Amino acid sequence: MGTTAAARSRAFLPTAARWWPLPVAVALAVGLVWAALAGEIGGTGHHADLGPPTLQRVLGTVRLDPFVGPVSVLALVGYLTAVRVLRRRGDAWSGWRTAAWCSGVAVALLVTCTGVGAYAMALFSVHMVQHMTLNMVVPALLVLGGPVTLALRALPVGGRRTLLRVLHSPSARFYTRPAVAAGIFTVSVYVLYLSPLFGFLMSSAWGHMLMEAHFLASGLMFFFLMVGVDPAPRRPSELARIPVLVVVMILHGLFSAVLVFSTTVIGAGYLQSVDRDWGPSLLADQHLGGAIAWVVGELPVVALVIVLLMRWFAAADRADRVAERRRGREVG
Repeated sequence: MGTTAAARSRAFLPTAARWWPLPVAVALAVGLVWAALAGEIGGTGHHADLGPPTLQRVLGTVRLDPFVGPVSVLALVGYLTAVRVLRRRGDAWSGWRTAAWCSGVAVALLVTCTGVGAYAMALFSVHMVQHMTLNMVVPALLVLGGPVTLALRALPVGGRRTLLRVLHSPSARFYTRPAVAAGIFTVSVYVLYLSPLFGFLMSSAWGHMLMEAHFLASGLMFFFLMVGVDPAPRRPSELARIPVLVVVMILHGLFSAVLVFSTTVIGAGYLQSVDRDWGPSLLADQHLGGAIAWVVGELPVVALVIVLLMRWFAAADRADRVAERRRGREVG
């Protein structure tokens, strides 16, 4: 009995040694959260001294984001550690998928941990750039990285079984229904911005972190279903996804139109508390934010519709060729 336990311990040590970067990343992430919150990221009134945005101020400023910064560190280290485990075992992993994942992490850091993140607290238009990027661009890149497939290949047997149970759980099946994923992705935008919730959440660091978490989670859920390369409890065919995307485009377009043509400032209480004496008026800035929401929100969905149509035509062409070869063998 003792010999068996010792053998298991010796077998566990090499596996654990491969994953040592993860506890280091967790410690670093906790430190980043503490440092960011200690610096009072969020809140009101202290963004007025930013000055008018310039390229140097926007891209040359380093700003710790208490949520996206630590999560990005964990996501990058965890992914690259899993790739390292595969390669040490002699298994290959797509460089394109690794590049997609790393690009998603880099874009997330760009819009949160630079001057973009700082100006997003003072200008609604920049906030909308950050929102749409975290909600649409970053999730699309991350799901193309195939993180679930990578985890299923790299984790030990116990970890794989746990992950598979999660993937096939009732909750996973519920949230991967097209109507549910698309509904959360679109309707929540109306709830957030067309109610007092936006100003309330923007007024504190914790509220802003919650917004970022929602943007990322709802985007990941939607794009995992629409364009993901990982196994899913349910995923409609390419052709069946197109009506869902059309509805999403219409709802996003209506939301952008509300922002552009509205005569009421959204989150006026919070934005007035910033008390800046530079940049456009609150209403003009909101109209600009609506135009940004339309461009950044619609173009990725249009591109996704085109990709799905191309996939469907390619699949139909392959099916026709297979059927033609089968008929040729039957005739011969």
